[in-house]
Amino acid sequence: MCSSDLGVAVVGRPSCIGCEQELALCAKMFSEVVIIPDNDSKPSAVEAVERGLERLRGVLKVRNAVVYPPLKDVRESIAAGWTARDLEDALRSVIWKV
Repeated sequence: MCSSDLGVAVVGRPSCIGCEQELALCAKMFSEVVIIPDNDSKPSAVEAVERGLERLRGVLKVRNAVVYPPLKDVRESIAAGWTARDLEDALRSVIWKV
């Protein structure tokens, strides 16, 4: 199971920080982007994710939103039954940015 099981195009990066310019280039092919970071509870990881989101959102030129998966990461969440419908429901309550 993987993120594409949610029925969307998927681009990943090896860490929560880095590859911002490459992802921004990929994002130009779409009218909107959903960012699904790891849902980590360790304070140091939370800070790294927030820094990574800020950097990535700073270079994206398309409408974008952040949705945290219900479990540690998107793979674990999908394996536990998280679906495209769940993602759509989550997107109803997020703030979109450009």
